[in-house]
Amino acid sequence: MHPVIELPGLSISTYFISIIAGLLFAIGLALLRRRAARLRTPAEDVIFAILCFMIGALIGAKAFQLVGYIILDGRNPGFWTLEHWKGTPRTS
Repeated sequence: MHPVIELPGLSISTYFISIIAGLLFAIGLALLRRRAARLRTPAEDVIFAILCFMIGALIGAKAFQLVGYIILDGRNPGFWTLEHWKGTPRTS
């Protein structure tokens, strides 16, 4: 899998494309299930709820990533400096 798709003047992360595809799939499925169950909930409320869930999931994922970095590198004295956080985080 390619991590980035390069277009002329634009590079798009495949992770971002996956997030958007999952979001659109979730919205479509929720609207179909709403119609099949004959619920009277407005479609806008369903879409808004899914968007709130996605935002919460992204915030939670970043929080868990930060906790992981603290567990792995928290004892390193340079970890708590601003220069460390300006650099790219270690992935392994």
